[in-house]
Amino acid sequence: MRPHINASQFALLHRNAVAITPHARVLSTKSKKAHPTKRFFTDFRFREYVQKDFKSWIQGEVIFISLFLICGITGVYIYKNRENTPVKRVQKLFSHAKECADRDERQKALHDCLQGLSIIRETNPQDRHLFSVSFGIAAQYETLGNRYAAIRHYLEALQSIDFLSDSNEKMKNKVVAMDRIAQCYEELNEFPAAEKYYRQAFQLYESLSKTTLDLDQQISGLVYNYGHFLWKRGRSEEAQQVLIRAKDLATKADLAREYVEKIQNTLETVREEQIQNEKAS
Repeated sequence: MRPHINASQFALLHRNAVAITPHARVLSTKSKKAHPTKRFFTDFRFREYVQKDFKSWIQGEVIFISLFLICGITGVYIYKNRENTPVKRVQKLFSHAKECADRDERQKALHDCLQGLSIIRETNPQDRHLFSVSFGIAAQYETLGNRYAAIRHYLEALQSIDFLSDSNEKMKNKVVAMDRIAQCYEELNEFPAAEKYYRQAFQLYESLSKTTLDLDQQISGLVYNYGHFLWKRGRSEEAQQVLIRAKDLATKADLAREYVEKIQNTLETVREEQIQNEKAS
């Protein structure tokens, strides 16, 4: 698999869920002391290439959702204080899923999570946790290489975003889910669909009159993904424009220098390649 930003960080939700894949780099801005929960988040494993390329940033370190994303197994913590029978069933399923994930039995963990999702839907079709559960299941499918199933559940997660109450959380999660969908389509060589979701995610961000620091940080990874996508499609001029924007966004969000330099290095590579192509023609 080529290194990919499967970057836009998402992988997403709190690390009480079980990390069932390799270690990701910590995304930091300055040397300020991180909140324990945030440190917990960024220490999870998601993809081997996450350590190798900035494109892994968003995908591998998405600190957004808060209780599920990384491998989609955390309903135990969401539901632990509820007492009705459906909740107890969900709790038992997610608890067993976590145990399976700890043993690297991913298919069994996924099966339990799918059952839990079904119960949640039957109990409350507008449950505010549907997004995180669906997104987590999609992430599990992605790590298993089943990208069509991953896309299906990412789309279901998008449909559940309206059940969230916080508007900033809605926008952040929507941008990240769209980025994941775009990357799945790109891996499947379905490039028109990939570009559609890259564009939609970025246009959504552009339409906001006010953004949060978290979203500013995450969008720069998505824009980098999009620029890299355009470059690999042979659209160097467009790629340069997008990568310049990614660099500006990363600088604005005060990301660590290594990430800004990564964008700059990619931008220079695209420029040099374009010059060589022009000379050759």
